[in-house]
Amino acid sequence: MEEALKSNNTKAFDKNHLTFNHKKLNAKYGCSVLFDDGKSKNEIRYKLDITFTGNIENKIKTFRITRGDKIYINDIIQNNFIDKLAIETSKCLYPLHIKTNRKGKLIEILNFDEIINRWEQIKKKIKENYKSKLTDNYIKATEKSLVDKKILLDKISKDWFLNLYFSEIYKFYSQDLYINENLKYPILGDVKPVEYKVISKVQLNEDTKDIRLDISGIIDDDRSALDLVQKLDTPYYKELNKNEKSMEGSCNLIYLFEGKTGVIEAIEANFETKTSVPNKVLVKMFLLKKTNSTSTFTIEDDEVKRENKKGFWSKIFKK
Repeated sequence: MEEALKSNNTKAFDKNHLTFNHKKLNAKYGCSVLFDDGKSKNEIRYKLDITFTGNIENKIKTFRITRGDKIYINDIIQNNFIDKLAIETSKCLYPLHIKTNRKGKLIEILNFDEIINRWEQIKKKIKENYKSKLTDNYIKATEKSLVDKKILLDKISKDWFLNLYFSEIYKFYSQDLYINENLKYPILGDVKPVEYKVISKVQLNEDTKDIRLDISGIIDDDRSALDLVQKLDTPYYKELNKNEKSMEGSCNLIYLFEGKTGVIEAIEANFETKTSVPNKVLVKMFLLKKTNSTSTFTIEDDEVKRENKKGFWSKIFKK
């Protein structure tokens, strides 16, 4: 049996409990999501700023998230009509002010009225600059997500960065430093997130004092493969035919945390779904810059030195 990690090793993992205890966090992250459907690969890259805005009560925390203006698809700033339209409509969400529960999960949008007001201004500009039937459809789809806070929360919870970064990871782990649990990930876009049966295991780097969390498992969802392929939120075909084939797939995630504060330094998440053509999603997030009241931590800009970033990435996740 492994010994429980004590606070003399790290302040963020004390008596088997992982915590976020940064008082003045202002961090910039790089995020990339690679989609591989077996026929083509497409990668989207962007940056976000995350600011810790305070504690409310019972370890409930608030954050403000701002997305960078530059969004790259396959290393190109998008100029085609559809991608530009999608990016423009999503701008109403940021800055996004949120609340998390004591375990770190996103549970509420705090600036919903501000988002609605911002959308009205953005919608006016979109109508002026992008006149087409497709534009009208995008506007209608966006407004369906803005009906109320709960609907919008459900929508943004499927965003890869928000889903992985604001997940229920700050909690107790067993005396052997692992737990068996069920987690949900948005591997199929707008459809209800898919449930996985996983093992989550904590490791401590004695040299750097960083904390590593490994999560691995397989799909364990009520829906059948056909339900998921048809992008259904309920097990429709599974209920019609109990012998309907279950969806098969796996997930493997690595989180790296700063030992003193529990701030996420990097995430790598791999998802593979076995359908007629295997689908894969690879998500990478990495801390580019962190500023607090006493110091500033910076990694080379990923747009300027991507090759150096790869070297950093392999070092951070060396087993």
